Amino acid sequence: MNFKTPIFGIIFIKGADSIDDSKTLESSSLFTFLNGAIAGIRTISQAKPGDKTVLDALVSATDAAKETISKPLPEALITI
Repeated sequence: MNFKTPIFGIIFIKGADSIDDSKTLESSSLFTFLNGAIAGIRTISQAKPGDKTVLDALVSATDAAKETISKPLPEALITI
């Protein structure tokens, strides 16, 4: 991986890689996408939750997505 890839590029690349087999975007695939994004950030950064980085926002969104995993996507997005 090119470590000069912008941080948002990593978020989208790794998030998309994690849901590669999905045919539709649902609440469960959003949760998986966010987990993949977190994993991607961790490959290029030593940031930890609480460091006031984009990782904090991703962790919060992932926690919220986990709580809404059984809801329809539009409803889950309102909650997240």
